[in-house]
Amino acid sequence: MKKEKKMFKIAICNDAEEINSQIEAFIHAYSLDSYKVDVFSDSYSLIQSLKNNDHMLYFLNIEKDNQGIEVAKTVRKYNLNAFIVFLANHKKYMSEIFEIRTFDYVLKPVTKERIFRIMDDISRLLNLNKKQFVFSVNNMNNYISFGEIIYFEKHKRQTMLHHVSGMSKVFYMNTDQILEQLDACFTQIHTSFIININFVRQASRTKVILNNHRGIELPISRKYRENVSNKFIHLQK
Repeated sequence: MKKEKKMFKIAICNDAEEINSQIEAFIHAYSLDSYKVDVFSDSYSLIQSLKNNDHMLYFLNIEKDNQGIEVAKTVRKYNLNAFIVFLANHKKYMSEIFEIRTFDYVLKPVTKERIFRIMDDISRLLNLNKKQFVFSVNNMNNYISFGEIIYFEKHKRQTMLHHVSGMSKVFYMNTDQILEQLDACFTQIHTSFIININFVRQASRTKVILNNHRGIELPISRKYRENVSNKFIHLQK
């Protein structure tokens, strides 16, 4: 008997039917057979469904009933690993949304290109989750998926791994040993920092701002600027 393919479930919560239809059409255009899309016209219906569903991506209207942030916080209580993308008319909510580990935001009008880019980024992260970083603490091996690592921070001989959950793990490993395990989605930006490029929210020649619950800012040292720039260009192709 042929095993049924597991679908990646997506929830759209927005009171504008036209926008819901657009996003759903764009997702099906991206891949018709891989995603199951459920549409909710109000936040109450979505919240009621949380106990019984396993959606892994949520498109939420941040301005809907002025409850978008609260809906996202409720989603987080049920699912720490889901991707949350906000739909907004302007950027005034940006400081608030990244406090709850938002994956991305879309400024209206919604475009096919923007949705495709989000789906590409998520696909890349899901592939990262198949690879694991291995380190030892108290003579016991620990395994953490690449897609769950935001960045590594070096303090002399100590290394601190910063996880998407907000926790951190401290262990002993030199920079070369760390880099040997990692793939092209990681890059060193400073003697003290190795970052997962998938978590970069903003970047300039001298710094990056990471898309985690704190929106932490890290410096790019002169030694690594060209390499970091080339890495971003490669990933955006």
